[in-house]
Amino acid sequence: MDALATLFVRAVDESTRREIAEADAARAEIKQKGTYWAGTEIADLRRQVARLQTKLARGKR
Repeated sequence: MDALATLFVRAVDESTRREIAEADAARAEIKQKGTYWAGTEIADLRRQVARLQTKLARGKR
């Protein structure tokens, strides 16, 4: 495998490992705090995303 391909494979591997670790951390937090807490967090994050999307859309006009 050439250097560029090796670099690409390493980057994808690192990204995948990071995403898996983040998901595992989220699962552990949900296990600790409960699904009711998780539902509230998700709803809050969705509202935040919607506000940011609105702001971005206004900025593009």
